[in-house]
Amino acid sequence: MIVFMERTFLLPLLRLLSLKQDPLNAQRWVEKRAEKLATSFLRKIGFTILLRNVTIEGYKLDLVCREKQTLVFVVVKSHYSAIFEEWPIQIDQKEKSRLIAAAYSYLKLLKEASIPFRFDTVEILFLEKSFPKVIHTRNVFGRETHASQLPLPKGRSL
Repeated sequence: MIVFMERTFLLPLLRLLSLKQDPLNAQRWVEKRAEKLATSFLRKIGFTILLRNVTIEGYKLDLVCREKQTLVFVVVKSHYSAIFEEWPIQIDQKEKSRLIAAAYSYLKLLKEASIPFRFDTVEILFLEKSFPKVIHTRNVFGRETHASQLPLPKGRSL
């Protein structure tokens, strides 16, 4: 797990504080800002961003990246808090199934079953009186795999 503090997002955080009166717009703003911060962070640590916020066959992917020879599907989560707290990132079984189906759909488009891939999360914690924190967790499902090892949805083959 990598924790990173980004100084360039302080002024946008002040905008977030002004959006507190409009929760719906504030949430959209937080999500967009979190994705930008996650993208910036991943680039800094050597990832190549292939796709952002894409829907394939009805499945949404936040980020599709490449780290060396590995394809990485990244889930971006964001939180807003007055103080720093460790928020456990939770990906329930339904979300996990959707991520696997989204990965399958993307790999099917590539027509390449031998590409190693994994699932990562990037959590952005917007703090009220500090810089946002970025927490990157690799292999959230436990291991790197290949498309041939992917538990495919019923009735599908790669």
